[in-house]
Amino acid sequence: MNKKALSVLIIDDVPDAIDILTCLLEDFEEITEINAATGVDQGIEKIMNRLPDLVFLDIDMPGKNGFEFIHELKQLGLSTTIIFQTAHPKYSIEAIRHEAFDYLVKPIDPVQLKKSIYRFQAMEQNKRKENHTLQKVRFSTRGGSIYLDTEEILYVVAEGNYSELFLASGQTKVVTLLLAKVIMLLPESQFIRISRSAGVNLRYMRELDRKKRMLTLDVEGKKVLLQVAQKYLNVVETSF
Repeated sequence: MNKKALSVLIIDDVPDAIDILTCLLEDFEEITEINAATGVDQGIEKIMNRLPDLVFLDIDMPGKNGFEFIHELKQLGLSTTIIFQTAHPKYSIEAIRHEAFDYLVKPIDPVQLKKSIYRFQAMEQNKRKENHTLQKVRFSTRGGSIYLDTEEILYVVAEGNYSELFLASGQTKVVTLLLAKVIMLLPESQFIRISRSAGVNLRYMRELDRKKRMLTLDVEGKKVLLQVAQKYLNVVETSF
């Protein structure tokens, strides 16, 4: 298997639990970055700085719990893979409802951890193959539907209950989908959100002015300027 380098974030209010999991994860040569947070708010901040490939998330924490973390993540329009790691097996059904990738019970079994990480890598490899072969995505419109190659899409803007797709050709298409749904249909490796109301194709990103929070897109020499929300600045910057 061709193993892609992985970045990991551990969110747990118990420092010893963070240390133990960090030691286990350091045995995986494909994991090149391990960060940690001791609570939900700190975890959200670190995710805004650099969206990790995997988040190992405790559930029972002072203040906000793991499920509230997932809710806040969705509110920000961010998506990552969650592996719950908790001392309480009773939360397994709730974890499934929150679309967790896996559920590990403390003390974490190194064998189960290895299986979980390798299963994640296999899933990501399959996604990359599918994205490579998938030529077009179907979008619903007021008159029916359209099929677009994702490479054609320059950026997307929310328009109430609809979304407007701005194409590299200069055309625009209005689809009857919320922005969040449009982003879900597009390859994660190709599109990011720059605010609650806009998402862009990474391929066309050329320059970011942090002071003005202005992102420049370039299509064959034609430049497009878009405003970046403060919360998304670090996500955009690390995507270049």
